[in-house]
Amino acid sequence: MRLRRTVEKMLARRQRQAVRRYMRGYRRLRDTGDLAKVDNIKNALAHTEIGVAGNASISFFGPSLPFADKVIRQYLLITIAEKSLNRKLLAASSHAGHSIVHPLPAVWRRALVAHGFPVSNLRCRLLWMAFLVAMFCYGLFAICRTLMTALARGDAVPMGDTAYFAGISAGQLPRRQQPSYDIFSWYASWTSRAPALQALTHSIGSPAPTPAGNLPLRFVRQPQPLPAGFDEWRRLAWRYCSLIYLAVAGALRGRWWHVLLLREAARAADIKAVSPDRLPRDYLINNSGWLYRPIWTYFAEAAGSRVLFYFYSTNCEVFKNPYGYPRQSNHWELCSWSTYLVWDKYQKDFIRRLGLNADIQIVGPIWFSDADAEIPSLTGAKVAVFDVQPMRDSIYQSFALSMEYYTPDTAIRFAEDVVAGAQASEVQVLWKRKRNIGRNVHSHYAKVLDRLGNADRIVSIEPSLAAQHVIAGSDCVVSMPFTSTAIIARTMNKPSCYYDPTGLVEADDRAAHGIEILKTAGELNAWIQKNAMVHGPVDGSRQNE
Repeated sequence: MRLRRTVEKMLARRQRQAVRRYMRGYRRLRDTGDLAKVDNIKNALAHTEIGVAGNASISFFGPSLPFADKVIRQYLLITIAEKSLNRKLLAASSHAGHSIVHPLPAVWRRALVAHGFPVSNLRCRLLWMAFLVAMFCYGLFAICRTLMTALARGDAVPMGDTAYFAGISAGQLPRRQQPSYDIFSWYASWTSRAPALQALTHSIGSPAPTPAGNLPLRFVRQPQPLPAGFDEWRRLAWRYCSLIYLAVAGALRGRWWHVLLLREAARAADIKAVSPDRLPRDYLINNSGWLYRPIWTYFAEAAGSRVLFYFYSTNCEVFKNPYGYPRQSNHWELCSWSTYLVWDKYQKDFIRRLGLNADIQIVGPIWFSDADAEIPSLTGAKVAVFDVQPMRDSIYQSFALSMEYYTPDTAIRFAEDVVAGAQASEVQVLWKRKRNIGRNVHSHYAKVLDRLGNADRIVSIEPSLAAQHVIAGSDCVVSMPFTSTAIIARTMNKPSCYYDPTGLVEADDRAAHGIEILKTAGELNAWIQKNAMVHGPVDGSRQNE
């Protein structure tokens, strides 16, 4: 027991040292005006081709073969190049003697050195080899798990004549409270959904409280149907064996991408093995997983299913600065989805500017999640307020963003100015946080918000409740740039604005989607006074203008 406590203390101490190191690097970049350094090097990595042309197996990649190099880079970016690599790059920026030790392919190690980052080649190579071994084992485990699941379940849930929803959680299931602004209910009401559906499928273990429209919901274990019948079993077993052989043979020839993507290719094999009429008509994938398009989606599309990438929010674009628009961050230009469902022409233009060759359909705001919660019954004028909660410094700085905006200072100034303006106009404030982020919220902001929440006329709303409920019960809406709630309010015919207390946001920023941006507390007060339809405390009544 004593040894265990000693080891735990040692690991905790090393973790604290690592956090202090990358936070020190972040502060150094901020103080020297070079916050974009990490984003720039990651952009260089994202656009450094792996060199798989002619060395990628068509049996492995199938319909995704033309995108093989891009698929590999997408996958690397979501597995080894997110916050973990950010921290290493920040730490290396804290002092010149700190070398990067991280699992990296040789082509990325060379790119880092070319951009002036010190790299420990031997340790990086050893970690990279260990990472590939782990990915190979992960692929084998996925294959075995699928086979055992299929053997244990003789009655596979039918997925033909359904639509499958990927990347969601229990909060996105339909609610008993109606209307329910969840993604299932949105799809059920969408005029361009797949016709003659029998059900909507998902892999959420929680039971759905209610159907979506007239469509029941079914639980399935994975997006790919399990094999049924001897022919499908034979095809699946053969493809699994072929993939394992290709991974091993590729590793011996230096084609490590077959090892890296074994698990992904195994999921695609599940699609290839079954009859096309057993596949869902539509697969819906949301923008929380924007970058990597799974290999199996190419196979599903080739078999006749639609793969629909939809946006449940619009806050994706970089902010305009006084010199124009910086390069778009987060590697959106590497996306390879074939169909995008977007909210409006501004979001369509965003996709077009990225140079993506795809079908882009404007469908209006797309619902996503909701909760069975109530809004208190209030009298008088009401303004709905939507902010963005700042995270603890150790978390926020690990994102290594090239522009600081969603910080405690910004959020606190936004909150205090909005509350002061509403109280001056004798307006009730319905305050809804974007989501409940628990202990990740910045402590200073949480204390200020608790203090404001106890003030007169301030009503805190359950964060998981859909914004539409709050907006419907309000007279006007104030949002922090550039949250999607402002656009939702506009489509619901409610006066809507963005309020930027910092002055950093340009008034003509296209990320605002044409919504007015207020930049001073005086402008905000006047806007609330006008749009909440308050004409002073003469008789306390609400009048129409």
